[in-house]
Amino acid sequence: VTNPDIFYYAAFFKYNKLDQVNIASSFYSKFATVIFDEFHLYDAKQLVSLLFYLALSKVFGFFKQGRRVVLLTATPEPACEEAFKSLEAEGVKIARIDGEAENTHLLPSQTSVQLQLRPELERDQLLKEIADEICQRFQNKSNQNGAVILDSKDYINRLADLLKARGYGQYFGRITGSTPAQERLWAAQQPIILATSTVDVGFNFERHPDP
Repeated sequence: VTNPDIFYYAAFFKYNKLDQVNIASSFYSKFATVIFDEFHLYDAKQLVSLLFYLALSKVFGFFKQGRRVVLLTATPEPACEEAFKSLEAEGVKIARIDGEAENTHLLPSQTSVQLQLRPELERDQLLKEIADEICQRFQNKSNQNGAVILDSKDYINRLADLLKARGYGQYFGRITGSTPAQERLWAAQQPIILATSTVDVGFNFERHPDP
């Protein structure tokens, strides 16, 4: 995983003289699959390094040995299309996958969402409404799991106090940025999870059994 600038420096021997040969040879010879994301954003210098890499892979037989290059873009540049035609004419196998034209086997990548837009409420009223909804949902569907994600750790703690006062203290766990790892594991097993947006940047709910 790299970015266009680092790729350029590696491919064109731009690193320190003690490292440049080792780094370049690794980039050119040690990867079976190379993915370039958003390559239409590459400037001229970066695009040259990408196309040079493709041409070198062709000349030195890396494609015949199984190398795969994936180019991801929503708006391919005409110049890139011409370069691909040249490679194709030289025997490089090129497949184009167009999400708009080839969409007969689409699979949903996310769970469906029901979105409600509400007027902004005063803090205590907002937390009371959330607590009411948690209790109602838990009573109606106690066999299901749920999570409440709020922007503020203070809001999470206040919501926890409301739920404890209603007798739900044993049914929820809290996950915030300061929650220790062991406590996170415990909290993720509870039927109700109260969390800050820290869970939205890479935290997975690892539950046993899986939900």
